[in-house]
Amino acid sequence: MPSEYIARVNSSFFTKEDLKFYSPGNNRILDNITIYNWIDNELLYQEAQKKNITDKEEYNKIIENAKRTLAASILLEEVITDSLKKYKFNDLVLQNYYESHINEFISNEKIYHLITFEFDNETEAEDFRIKNNNNLNIQKYKIDYIEESKLNYKIKKLLSEIKLNTFSKPIKKDNIYKLYYLIGTTEENEPIPYYLVKDQIKERYLATLKRNIVKNYLNSLYKENKIELKISLGN
Repeated sequence: MPSEYIARVNSSFFTKEDLKFYSPGNNRILDNITIYNWIDNELLYQEAQKKNITDKEEYNKIIENAKRTLAASILLEEVITDSLKKYKFNDLVLQNYYESHINEFISNEKIYHLITFEFDNETEAEDFRIKNNNNLNIQKYKIDYIEESKLNYKIKKLLSEIKLNTFSKPIKKDNIYKLYYLIGTTEENEPIPYYLVKDQIKERYLATLKRNIVKNYLNSLYKENKIELKISLGN
């Protein structure tokens, strides 16, 4: 019996080390979920043992397959991690990817490029607008975009009345006063600018890179190993 444990189901124990492994974020809510999930699973597992399910051939085949799948998954994670160290993820690489996939970033409708500011009261919002209307350093803020169809009439009208690189008037929404700083617009069937979709581009580029790493690694394994297939896999 462990000297320190968090939970127990009969003769099975869940320790602090187990919790750190399965819930490493030091989040109390997630920790509680992890512990109760362990109790549920342990109860079911012990009941399955009583009913001799763990002795069945089907169970053992599933376990063997799961071992292979898990080992392969861990191996590929290590291969991907090591391979990614060789690549540089700078703006030039991502911009080149964007240019070669620009048709995937065509807007289906008009969108507004905005910086949104939130304030507790209208006076604070208006003071900020007056102070920064002609000298806002947009590099300090995150620029988002929003589709026209997602704007209500009031906000759509507000945005249509302001010039580029200027603030809207304060508008109250859900007890918060908002200012919109209009950076630009993209019309329907035009490509969404790179700076608005940079995060999406990085995610896509990484996903593509990982797929290629796995594909190349598997191809090398095919070359290094003897593989024999005695059945036809045709359609």
